[in-house]
Amino acid sequence: MIWRYYVLAILLCAVSINALANSKANVRRFSPNEGLAQSYVTGLLVDKNGYLWVGTEAGVNRYDGYQLSTMTGAEGQLRDKSIDFLYEDKQNDIWISTTYSGLYRYKTDTYHLERVLDFKNDRTHSPVVMLETHQPNFYWLGRVHDLALLNSETGEVKSVFKIPGDFKYAYVRALKYYKHFLIIGTSEGAFVMDTRTEKIVKLEFLNEPAAHHDQYNTKSFHISGSQLWLGTVQGLHTVELDHIERLVAGEIDKLNSELRISDLNIWKIMPFKSGLKLATNEGVYNYFADDDQLIKSTELDNSDFKLSDNSIVDMLLSDDGSMWLASKTDGAYFVSNNNYSFQNYNRDTLYGGLSHNNIWSIVEHNKDIWLATSDGITRFNPYSYQSQTYLEGYLADRLNHEFHVYKMFSFNDKLWLVSTRGLFTFDLETLTISAVEMPFDKYKDMFSKQIVIGHFNDAGDMYFKSFRYGYFKYNVVTEELTQIHPDVKVIGDTFAGYFLPPLDDSKLPLFYHNKTLYQLMPDNTVEYRYTAPVPDEVEYLSLASYVIDNNSILWLSYYGYGLVGLDSTTFEEKYKIEDRVDTRGSLFYSLTKDQRGMIWMASHSGIWRFDPNTQHFRQFTVDDGIAVNEFNSAAKITYSDGRIVFGSIKGVTSFFPERNDANEHISERVNITSITLMSRKLEAESIIQQNLLELDYDDIGLEIGFSAMLFKYQERVEYEYRLDDSALVRTSNNKVAFARISPGKHIFYVRARDPLNGSYTDFKSFTIQVNYPPWRSPAAFAIYFILLASIVSVWMLRRHRYQTRLLAAHKQSSENATRLKMALQSSQSGVWEWQSGLGHSYQPRLVDELGFDKSEVSLDEYLAKIHPDDRARYRIEWLEFVSTDKGEFELAYRVRHSQGHWRWYKDVGRVIEWDEDVPQRVSGTYTNFTRERDFENSARLFSAAFEHTRDWVFVMDREFNILAINKALRESHHFDLKQDSARKLSLGLSAKRRTYYLRALGKLNGGEHYQSEETITSPDGTKYNCLIKATAIAAENGEVDNYIVVITDISSQKEAEQALYLLANYDKLTKLPNRSLFIDRVAHAISLNKNSEQLLAVLFIDLDQFKKVNDSFGHHDGDKLLVEIAERIKQVIDGKATAARLNSDEFTVLLENISSKEDIIALCQRLIAALKEPFALAGETVRITASIGVAIFPDDETTAINLIKAADIAMYHAKKRGGECFLFFQQEMNKKVQRLLRLESRLKQAHSENELSNQYQPIIDVNTGKVVGFETLMRWQHNGEAISPSRFIAIAENTGLITEMTMASLTRAVQDMQHWCEIDNDFYVSINLSAKDFHHHDLAEQIIALCNMYEVPCHMVALEITESVLMADFDSAKAAMDKLKSAGCRIYLDDFGTGYSSLAYLKRFPVDVIKIDGGFVRNIGDEADDEAIIRSTLALAKSLGKVCIAEGVESKEQLLFLQAEGCEYVQGYYFYSPLDASQVKSLLKR
Repeated sequence: MIWRYYVLAILLCAVSINALANSKANVRRFSPNEGLAQSYVTGLLVDKNGYLWVGTEAGVNRYDGYQLSTMTGAEGQLRDKSIDFLYEDKQNDIWISTTYSGLYRYKTDTYHLERVLDFKNDRTHSPVVMLETHQPNFYWLGRVHDLALLNSETGEVKSVFKIPGDFKYAYVRALKYYKHFLIIGTSEGAFVMDTRTEKIVKLEFLNEPAAHHDQYNTKSFHISGSQLWLGTVQGLHTVELDHIERLVAGEIDKLNSELRISDLNIWKIMPFKSGLKLATNEGVYNYFADDDQLIKSTELDNSDFKLSDNSIVDMLLSDDGSMWLASKTDGAYFVSNNNYSFQNYNRDTLYGGLSHNNIWSIVEHNKDIWLATSDGITRFNPYSYQSQTYLEGYLADRLNHEFHVYKMFSFNDKLWLVSTRGLFTFDLETLTISAVEMPFDKYKDMFSKQIVIGHFNDAGDMYFKSFRYGYFKYNVVTEELTQIHPDVKVIGDTFAGYFLPPLDDSKLPLFYHNKTLYQLMPDNTVEYRYTAPVPDEVEYLSLASYVIDNNSILWLSYYGYGLVGLDSTTFEEKYKIEDRVDTRGSLFYSLTKDQRGMIWMASHSGIWRFDPNTQHFRQFTVDDGIAVNEFNSAAKITYSDGRIVFGSIKGVTSFFPERNDANEHISERVNITSITLMSRKLEAESIIQQNLLELDYDDIGLEIGFSAMLFKYQERVEYEYRLDDSALVRTSNNKVAFARISPGKHIFYVRARDPLNGSYTDFKSFTIQVNYPPWRSPAAFAIYFILLASIVSVWMLRRHRYQTRLLAAHKQSSENATRLKMALQSSQSGVWEWQSGLGHSYQPRLVDELGFDKSEVSLDEYLAKIHPDDRARYRIEWLEFVSTDKGEFELAYRVRHSQGHWRWYKDVGRVIEWDEDVPQRVSGTYTNFTRERDFENSARLFSAAFEHTRDWVFVMDREFNILAINKALRESHHFDLKQDSARKLSLGLSAKRRTYYLRALGKLNGGEHYQSEETITSPDGTKYNCLIKATAIAAENGEVDNYIVVITDISSQKEAEQALYLLANYDKLTKLPNRSLFIDRVAHAISLNKNSEQLLAVLFIDLDQFKKVNDSFGHHDGDKLLVEIAERIKQVIDGKATAARLNSDEFTVLLENISSKEDIIALCQRLIAALKEPFALAGETVRITASIGVAIFPDDETTAINLIKAADIAMYHAKKRGGECFLFFQQEMNKKVQRLLRLESRLKQAHSENELSNQYQPIIDVNTGKVVGFETLMRWQHNGEAISPSRFIAIAENTGLITEMTMASLTRAVQDMQHWCEIDNDFYVSINLSAKDFHHHDLAEQIIALCNMYEVPCHMVALEITESVLMADFDSAKAAMDKLKSAGCRIYLDDFGTGYSSLAYLKRFPVDVIKIDGGFVRNIGDEADDEAIIRSTLALAKSLGKVCIAEGVESKEQLLFLQAEGCEYVQGYYFYSPLDASQVKSLLKR
């Protein structure tokens, strides 16, 4: 897609092709570090329950979306076993083949592992591949030497087919059914077996004799319809299976086949969209058969992981395109596919950049987007990526280097800029800035200070707040100023309120102050609407944004609280969605409603989509394609084409809401994945299979694990669970713990919430049976009842006696409780309680101190509020306390306040009720010691930072007396604060210089800073380059009381900058450029060479058998040899090329401005000869040879990295030929040349024998539907076969035959026109001219003479040229076109937008019509970028006074789009296919 952006850039003045930033791929690795058994992964499989199985050379792992578990079997049968393959049959059983230990079957219904076959250490019986037959319980086994049939019921194995030949290591590698035929892939080729008769024949797929055994070593199959895709160790082939019956019957020897790829080792073939995904020895490739495109999948290359071996030996694809990949040496990888569409604009992606990446406000004007930034403003076009910056550093001074614009409005062709320097206007016509002046003397300086504008309407009314003068309405047209006095209760700052935009265009703005929302009335008073639902102790709460949904609900977003939904008419509260840190946080701003009623919000954690109907939140982060997760408040617009634009700290992100609904459902199930007990070990798999857990009464610490079986977005999955009929508990954890469960039968329920659409899976239930203790059995309770009845009678007699005593004790207890509560409150303490069986604890601090709405919470709910660093420690301490006889609980930890900050608490608890040795009831106290902790940390950190910093720091009073000095300055300048005066601390500065600094400090106000670079001399005479920073500290009265001065030595920093540059760009050993610098130079050379006729080449040099030198002489001498080799390479190239060292023994050379390939050949020969000369090394003579690969731009590749890769591949093949040689890239060059020569010969014969003919495609007037002209198309029929013009036109141009063919085609065209003019002469005919045609100086004269000969007016002839014509020979082309134009011919510019020419040619050449290439038209409705290119082309043509014709129109949708955008003429199969001359004649008669 990059080239599309390049084309768009040309249309709008040469925007860089790097318009879109590449986001890093979302890749996860599973290696031994993450619990994988071993790094060599042999197979992957996802079973019916959603588990991922991973086979390795040291065992099997299973993954549930959260953790890897090792599958060893009940008796450890699979422990450390090398796994050959994994296979799931129709019964969903998993078959596991080991190298020596046998073939196992894992029954997924019973979770039982059984060995079906025992190989008894005979490797030849170990199957390599397996396939279930059409007959139950029978399986094909591909083994060493043969194909066998397994009866899984009896264990009998029957050999069916032995691989022909006497090969020691021949084996069956792939099996595939096609109808009743079994296709067998072996290391010795492919075979077909008729399963009805067991007749087997060889399946020949090579069309030429094999040059290597790898070409027929077959290892993978895929069948599409009747086409077999066959992968080998060296190539990919297709075989047509239509006549497979005749092949098996012996009627034919071979099926039709074709070689598709010749040089890849194909491990696996899988269908993907309109093509195939290939797992190969060079990674994953996407192959599109229709246009024979092979594209490398670069997700792993763009990730943080680098493979030591690029081979991908197995691959799985999910429905959304995500991949599981198995590697040879680096474990398994999950590559998440991004299906979402976001466009990010920042300094790196815009041609023209941004004035600053931090965006605070956005407006649209005349299709351009204007951005207010932290330094100036920027205009950019979202289609072309063109941008222009303004006002960077405007009004900069010593303290403020940036012009910070934090709000912007558009009115009357001006931008109104609200900045830290006051209010300004920016004229959009003259592009000049002016300060806005207040016309009233009383408020003369109002607009020169910072103001807050809340609303700016279409009438020019500006509602704003001045921090000095109050609230106002000012009309910028009439200059009328009205002061507004809101009658509201003031707390704190008098001017703490602010205006907000109205709820609709017909109303006055809103006013917000002190948690309360008001409506401004016509008499400039305010009317109450709503107060935020927060406790009274919350003194201030900021309203971030609001929007009205399609249900007339007004949604308000508060900082630190969440969302509130009100009836937009009555302002009655309908919904409250409070902050929950574990899910999303509470910083939502820039609420924007899309056309479907969804509400989009920016935040500090990405972009969110809120569905008001379901109240589901959908999060989008950098993993989904946005550039950064942190966005700025109020920086948003809905652009005129429907896209939403949000401003962030790194530019802006735009998107069409309707394009981000892909894969809106991914969660279908939830599984119980683990069961553990603290008190004893359980057989978890058996328990999960039986769906029943039996516990003894004294079992403690039950933990249940569950998973939604997702490999993507699992961190966003929420679960809801409950035990029996208790309330549902929501959690983002995939495990839940129960300290103890009461005796009886219980049902545990859990379900998962889909992270994309908020829907829930069905509940997964699990039964827990807890046995009663003997003393709590039903029989025991009967005995208890009898005893209790006896005791009650005695107790009743004594009840009255104790009643009076109890009343007195109750009164005393109440008084004590009151005194205790007062004592606890005065010491910032309180009480808490817990009781077994209730499922929650009583924590009054949550409501009293932390701002939450309930004090009774479950363990999971309370853990969610504890700091992540303290959570695990609290969980362990608490479970130990309530599960054992420990009796005491004491812990200090942090708890989150509802507004997001943390508070320190110390909890002390005691058991007040026991059941045997198990706590039943606990009471405790807590103490809030946050303030003491903060004071202690602040004092300690400040003291340590001041004393031990390496910078020189001292503090002075207002009279410049030194009050404090740190250790570094005392020791370096021998200064004693107690004995020495301030004058001794001269810092080696002159008295004049010191006076200068003291005066500068004296001018500072409180909180202001001063900074300067200076050379300071220490007492021992050492000079330092230093940065001096000074800050003025104000006292409570606002006057400066102290100065803090920090002096930093920056000498080493400046020295390091140069050293770092050399280290980053040059090889340390040879001093040659390294890989990074070489790639940069190649890319630069390519950019300079794109419009040049000269060649550019990259040579990749690899030393043959250099490893032997290191092995024989050691790496030290080997490095010496590499230095000498580098010198020889530099001597050969003699400063005329760039040499670099990429790796140990790999060098590269960049050749520029080469006239011919002979120059490259000569240099390669000199390099090989020079390196072949002997070297003296360690007293011995050493000879080295080299293999060289050559790649040429643009013939082989068009980017720097790909060009180097191409040279590397060519070098590899040169080395395979034995080394000491060089090869050009393209392995089948000779064959291709032969084919081209044969086609060239046939073309010359066809031209001489008049086999070429004309067809004509009508050109239609969109507005009238009338045919106005025809484009001439050259056609060639050879022996009944239509030869594509794309093949023979290029040959004709290369051989010089094109001009003769063009003139012959033009002759046929004017002859036909002569006959057509007898019917109608209101039409024209266009014919395509090649760049080669303009090499003939009399081209124009020949065309004019031909028209005159057949009496065809020149104005009826149009000549179509491409951009390459304009670039090839400017003077000749210009002269010829001027002559043709003078004669009346029209000039059409064909295939516009697909080349790389300058737009200046449109002005300098007499072009009448621009033709839009069909490649862009084809993607209308699918590619927004192509639509943007078409719009830009039409706009460009209109501005230049030219007409556009759109080619390739094939659907009504394309026609309607072009018609809507103003395209006047079209052609394509939607109207007519190309016609011959007689059909044109019939058409003109209509």
